[in-house]
Amino acid sequence: AGAFEGGGSGVIRILDAKTGSTLFITPIQDHGYDSIAYSRTGRYLALGSDNDVAEIWDTSTNQRIHVLAGHGGQVRSIAFSPDETLIAAGSDDGLTHLWRVDSGVVEKTFRDEVYYVHSVAFSPDGKQIASGLDDGNVRLRDVATENEIRTLPGADGSVMAVVFSPDGALLATTSWGGVVKLWSATTGDEVRVLQARGDIVWEDQADAPKERVLSEQTVKYMNQMMRAVVMNGTGRRAQIEGVPA
Repeated sequence: AGAFEGGGSGVIRILDAKTGSTLFITPIQDHGYDSIAYSRTGRYLALGSDNDVAEIWDTSTNQRIHVLAGHGGQVRSIAFSPDETLIAAGSDDGLTHLWRVDSGVVEKTFRDEVYYVHSVAFSPDGKQIASGLDDGNVRLRDVATENEIRTLPGADGSVMAVVFSPDGALLATTSWGGVVKLWSATTGDEVRVLQARGDIVWEDQADAPKERVLSEQTVKYMNQMMRAVVMNGTGRRAQIEGVPA
């Protein structure tokens, strides 16, 4: 397993999570990186930079295989499709490009009337893509047809992160205001609202009906996700109280 280090300095280093030894390092660049993602198998690494391009690296050879130019602003978010054929990259021009991993060619482009696309995520089956926007909305689209499925509204500030649960049933979003929302990916219904208070995320719907209560396995997964999210700009870790990670 690897861990990431660096970015603002123009260098990305991948460390062995157990030993701390360096597994992979990019050459020094004249720009910084704003986003990073592994492919499912770990063969590819995608980087979003502040000079308006994305990059694909082959970690088996430590070589950059594609520079993905065409964004109109820094690339704040990046994600691989589960089958590793596509990269979604959202940037400061309101666009989310889907790039072919094999050729480095744009396959599709989604446009939102916003300044920033802060976050992108594929569903586990790769059929849907979610984009977290600076207007507080999350746009859910069908990858094949490019049609909008629905818009999830009402975040308190920009949507800084989006992630699907492993079974694809839920979509979690977190906003600059320190609120984590869990949505049904099927119906678009809001399932639960979590709010940051210090280092703890607390639930304000304790009397929710049983059919809206998440399984412990799902909650544990959400805890793992939330520990990687900067809550309310503090960098504090978040966890649902009373449930182990």
